Amino acid sequence: EELKAIHAQFEEFNKSVAHIRALQLDIEHQLEEYQRVIRDNQKKGDHWHSKLVELFKQQKNSDTDLLDEADEFEALREFSSEELSHFNREQIDHDVTALEESIKQMKPNMGAIAEYRRKEAEYFARG
Repeated sequence: EELKAIHAQFEEFNKSVAHIRALQLDIEHQLEEYQRVIRDNQKKGDHWHSKLVELFKQQKNSDTDLLDEADEFEALREFSSEELSHFNREQIDHDVTALEESIKQMKPNMGAIAEYRRKEAEYFARG
């Protein structure tokens, strides 16, 4: 009788252990997935940061203010985990997609912009 009770407790304990191990595996898998997403996003951030700096450097001849802004972007802020938790991933993805689409549609004439800035600088130099 006592042996049956101990055996029942043992079986209940084994079920609990199996459940905990399954949860542990799920959590480890989820952690690996989050770490992969973080690595991917860091690579994307580095890629877009380098593109941004490259674009600012291309504008160096036409506008020195843009170069100052590029220097500001050199030291991008890193957010803590708590700060990151306040961001909405879906909204950010939507915003990025919308901005990328609007950029694709833009075809500015950079030569005309540079010419305007040159003439504006001449005007203010006379003034």
